[in-house]
Amino acid sequence: MAFAGARPAHRPNTLEALEDRRVLAGVADPVLDPIDDLVLLAGSPLHVPLNATDADGQAISFAASSNNLNLATEVISGNRSAVIHIAGFGEMIFELFEQRAPRATNHFIALAESGFYNGRAFDNVIDGFTIGAGGITDDDSGNSPLGQFDDQFHADLQHNRTGVLTTAKGFDDSNDARFLITEGENRDLDFVSTIFGQLVDGEDVRDAISNLATDANDRPLDPPVIESIDIVHDNRNGVLMLKAPEGFTGEAIVTVVATDAHGGTAQHSFQVDIQPDSFDSDPFLVDIPRLETSIDTPVTHQLGFVDLEGDETIFFDDDLLLANGLPLPTPTPADLTYSIDQFTGEMIVTPSNGLVGTYRFWVATGSRLNTFPGEPKEAFIDYQQVEIHIAGPGETTMRVDTSLVSAPSTTTANGDRAELPDSTTWVDEFGEAWLEIWLTSQVASEGVPGASLDVRFDALRFAARQVVFGPTFSGNQAFAIDNALGAVHGVRATANRTDAGETQPVLFARVRLEANLDVVNNAIDHHLKPESTPLFAVHASDTTLFDGATYELPAAQSTAYFPVMYDLDDSGSVGFGDLAIFTGAFLRPVGSDPGTFAADFNHSGRVEFGDLSLFTANFLANRGTAGQLDYANTFPTDWLGDGLQLAPGFTGLQESAAPPFPLEDFASIVVVAQDIWADALPAGSEASLASLSFQIADLPGNLIGLYQSGVISIDRNAAGVGWFVDASPRSANEYSTGAENSDLADADAAARVDLLTTVLHEMGHALGFDHNAVDSIMSDTLAPGVRRLP
Repeated sequence: MAFAGARPAHRPNTLEALEDRRVLAGVADPVLDPIDDLVLLAGSPLHVPLNATDADGQAISFAASSNNLNLATEVISGNRSAVIHIAGFGEMIFELFEQRAPRATNHFIALAESGFYNGRAFDNVIDGFTIGAGGITDDDSGNSPLGQFDDQFHADLQHNRTGVLTTAKGFDDSNDARFLITEGENRDLDFVSTIFGQLVDGEDVRDAISNLATDANDRPLDPPVIESIDIVHDNRNGVLMLKAPEGFTGEAIVTVVATDAHGGTAQHSFQVDIQPDSFDSDPFLVDIPRLETSIDTPVTHQLGFVDLEGDETIFFDDDLLLANGLPLPTPTPADLTYSIDQFTGEMIVTPSNGLVGTYRFWVATGSRLNTFPGEPKEAFIDYQQVEIHIAGPGETTMRVDTSLVSAPSTTTANGDRAELPDSTTWVDEFGEAWLEIWLTSQVASEGVPGASLDVRFDALRFAARQVVFGPTFSGNQAFAIDNALGAVHGVRATANRTDAGETQPVLFARVRLEANLDVVNNAIDHHLKPESTPLFAVHASDTTLFDGATYELPAAQSTAYFPVMYDLDDSGSVGFGDLAIFTGAFLRPVGSDPGTFAADFNHSGRVEFGDLSLFTANFLANRGTAGQLDYANTFPTDWLGDGLQLAPGFTGLQESAAPPFPLEDFASIVVVAQDIWADALPAGSEASLASLSFQIADLPGNLIGLYQSGVISIDRNAAGVGWFVDASPRSANEYSTGAENSDLADADAAARVDLLTTVLHEMGHALGFDHNAVDSIMSDTLAPGVRRLP
């Protein structure tokens, strides 16, 4: 959109000659408006509007510097702006402080973009103080469909200049649609009203409204009407924050430089006189996360506060508020009691008599109780409403899911995702992976307030190198990596929005895991033999941020862990030692000597040019190599070892929604399979089956069963086709003997893969049998509708 209020082209004389040369070349420099010398109060950061124009319409960026190290300069960036159009007056442009007051800015932006403010008036004008708008015409209530939101204070945002955009409210944490724009300093509003923007253009419009004639109730006789509010990315205005430490006095010269997209610049310098700040601001409470507990279980939370002057602060519970004649907005619910240590801020909340559900109560802080004549005591007190959820029997407050991915998954700007990303089926010893933790609320119409979790991993095979929290979980972040133990303790953070995980999974955190070297030999028994023991797990933290929170936690995650096949000498890199081994095996069939199997990278049965191509592509690779190593397209399926594949010709596996089989049915199949092998073998030879372990896993590709080192893994849904779980496995009446998809009496058996045959096959590997004849129990493939017995 076009911004009104164009300025005449002017610039310092020192730049005129440069401008002439650029204009002759068809490119004009930007024009930067001058900034008056100003006074800065130490400890009270000042936000200075920056305005520039560019004849070519190019976007303008700003930079600033100070000649005094005690005066910090920061050009605020990353925010959108609001353009308020007022009928008959023009427009005011505000840079919004989205990053420092997200609750207030998100609320205002949502109302503006919905058209809520259109037609509403500036209905309160006090010259020299504020102009106010956002109430419902002839009502002034300021109620909106979004409802009220809590205060959100930031120590750097203070009411110390004209043009501060701030909230209007009747009581603490009752903000909604109404807003104020200041004229001059209004420090009594500091940490009472939430600042969420600064006027950067349109001061003449603000001043004209401020000077309107009003009635006895400060209502303009002819209230200016808001036509619309546009939320835009402003490419020609900015905000410069100047900040000096408490107690410092002195002078500084600040220089601002405006640069356009063609590299043209303009600059302006001004003087800053830094003086003491005599205003004693009131303390405010740090955001309190939603508390979580269970029936009749106390929960403890440490209240935090900010006081810029470091004054002693008192914390108030119900009893102390009432004892000092301070208002209690609403009574604390019955069967919910709480107490606060007034000096330390430790709060203990205790539900009783089986109370369940979500409830709210009030706490407060203040540094003084005396008041000026006629001023209410609560003017010096910051209240905050606390929300607590008490989980009922068997209720979980949030579900935790994990995904192991080779690269961070894509999400929305808030970290949301409609569906969980699929986990990678394998990693290698040169690689790294991200263990992503996702949260979803289990409480209707409520988001997750945060979490406190422990991540465990196999310390022999992995080391944790980094933890990155999702964008929604920006508060109270903490974690401690212990690679010796294989743990990341206390991964915890609070959410910066109330609807986190309410309708879809939201990213809580990512843990970057780096594989360790030299934990698996590269050539064992003609198979790579990947490790598939549980490698990652998530537990509720012993040090909880939300005491009493109940989690639905995921099972420990098993992922195939492979050696790097190209590192033939197990040196930790693919180098000349491996080249010597590969050269000795080149053009030889597998089995002609021990090294040929390891060098047959594409599993073709002969070391040839395809293997040479793969080796060349990975030569000189090591753990620091960018990206994943190159593998044959049959890897890792062909290298998994003693596995059973779905027979060729049955496609559409990725699209199938076949459900996993019921776990309660698995045990009965295993018992029958053990009995069948016992009948088929000499007495006592089946004893090794008693020590087997079983697990359900997402096996890669067409693999439906796998035996490795005493563990039989069964794919969760038979590579997408689905399992036939025989309700009467001792009888094969659903099949004709030796049938291959023919003469089947049971339609379910014809359409699915027989679980009994698959378990028998993998038990055969455990007994020492290799793959053999096509139609035997040890055939390497199995089609739907087929049952084989030993």
